[in-house]
Amino acid sequence: QRVACGRLCRMVKITVVFCDKFHELEVDPADGAEILKIQVTSLTDVSPDKMLISGIGSGFLHDLADISSLKDGQLLTVTEGDASAIPQQWTESAAEAPTAKTGAPAS
Repeated sequence: QRVACGRLCRMVKITVVFCDKFHELEVDPADGAEILKIQVTSLTDVSPDKMLISGIGSGFLHDLADISSLKDGQLLTVTEGDASAIPQQWTESAAEAPTAKTGAPAS
């Protein structure tokens, strides 16, 4: 733990997988998803607006997501794509997202 800007930081070490390469990253979950995406960009050269991150909850990580549940050793998968084309509900909960076949919510 470290103190920055007057607050206690809880640093966690995670692993980011992109293009079959594993990258170790130390993050403070209190910094939020936007900062996490910037940190991942420095490792992968994928811009935050083209970045799809899975492995935190269900669905894809969105910019305002709460990442306080990140734990040491957690594995996140990064793919490059059009993040704006992902329906909002897929970024919140994959269980509530429509299935590709029927368009109905997954059960």
